[in-house]
Amino acid sequence: MLLHRLTLVLLPVLVIYTGCSGYAPLRPEQVVTRDAYQSGDETIQRVPDSFTPISAVELAAGRDQPVRFPRGWVLIDDGTTMREPAPGFSGSRAELALELSQRLAATLTPLPARAGRPATIPVSLEIERASTLGDDLSTALTQLENRWPVGTKTTLLIFSRADRVTESAVATARRMQSQHGEGVCLNLITVGDKTACYKLRAFNTCGSAVRGERIAAPETMAAYAIRVFYDDPTDSDGDGIPDYRDQCPDTPRGLRVNWDGCPFDEAALRSLLPDQKMKGY
Repeated sequence: MLLHRLTLVLLPVLVIYTGCSGYAPLRPEQVVTRDAYQSGDETIQRVPDSFTPISAVELAAGRDQPVRFPRGWVLIDDGTTMREPAPGFSGSRAELALELSQRLAATLTPLPARAGRPATIPVSLEIERASTLGDDLSTALTQLENRWPVGTKTTLLIFSRADRVTESAVATARRMQSQHGEGVCLNLITVGDKTACYKLRAFNTCGSAVRGERIAAPETMAAYAIRVFYDDPTDSDGDGIPDYRDQCPDTPRGLRVNWDGCPFDEAALRSLLPDQKMKGY
């Protein structure tokens, strides 16, 4: 009984000290949030070698989803421990980060012109290595910000180990977010780690944190690209049913509608439940 109680007490402590990386205790300068610990016991799966991209552009166009961020900057952390072998992959962590970013670029390839289809806004994706910008992630972020396109909404995708996103890097990202506001969105993709780390989420509501292996497959990469770069499907009449499947457009505001966006037929529903009429349904 005593051993059981000690286990219950020590387990949360161990989870907290393993932190975002899932490999080593946190250093004092690291910043994490509670969400970072929720998947600390997950195992790393092998990244599939083959990749046939699914067009996120075509999926978004089919659902009339407008581009939210027309420009994306990928920052690949390729320093020190990123040169270690990546679990479940044939190369290093930095090489895995490059592979994932190339898969993302293929997923966002613009559609060829085709008659009868409205033009889609392409997403521009640029890939940078941190080693060409500075000695650490914080310096690289600062140098990258100097190249930031003025007036263009941009989403930044950082491929790194969770334990390399130090307090200094978080402070730099926080300043960027404060300066650019809704014009910039920060995303962290942990490479070769057991957890997705939410260090950049405390001050940035539009960003995301995922494990690289989770988005390595064509289906999940397309879903991730849509989540990061595109807005929700257009809903012109505001009835909660997107235009691409709304069979009754221009319904009045506040009108109760069914799955197809048409006025809800309560009488028809009542007729399907004759035994419930006496109960006030």
